[in-house]
Amino acid sequence: MPRVSEEHRIERKDQILQAAARCFAREGFHATSMAEVIAESGLSAGSVYRYYKSKDELIAAIVERYMSSRIADFMQINQSSADLAEAVASAIQSLSARIDDHGDPFSRMLPQILSEVVRNPRAREQAQRAYGALLDFFAEVVRRAQATGNMRADLDPVGVSRVMLSLGQGFILLKMILQEQVQPELYAETVRRLFSSST
Repeated sequence: MPRVSEEHRIERKDQILQAAARCFAREGFHATSMAEVIAESGLSAGSVYRYYKSKDELIAAIVERYMSSRIADFMQINQSSADLAEAVASAIQSLSARIDDHGDPFSRMLPQILSEVVRNPRAREQAQRAYGALLDFFAEVVRRAQATGNMRADLDPVGVSRVMLSLGQGFILLKMILQEQVQPELYAETVRRLFSSST
């Protein structure tokens, strides 16, 4: 029997994860059965269980994917802008577009993920690692902005990083609850003013 290539394994795992994300986005983590995930994936039960032994493994993989993708989003946006306020505003616009994109189930799963983080020690450890990395990244971004005069020098980088993370998480939840009542342009402009060095 020919050996399965690493590329094939990655593609299959992603196919299963995408199917699970669609199911979880529709029904929630704990109302979704493995049988539903298998049917959604279009693969055999054996193929799915080869990569994910249980629903808990799938949930852990979903949490990991969500956290890592958010970190990548913020890092990419920051690298594309020399100004911190603009980078944060761009991140908000990007988050808004992702939430509105119903073809991207991962971006609409924050409430479920936060609930799982509170309930599940493994998910909480994943979130702590991911948030820790993101907070460290934000703090370094703040220090660079202060060094170039784009942010007030008297602000604590660690404190600002926590505010930045809270703004992003809060925006996602508000957008999902209030929908079109939340105007990302207004939110982004407020963020620009909050983080700008000018008064």
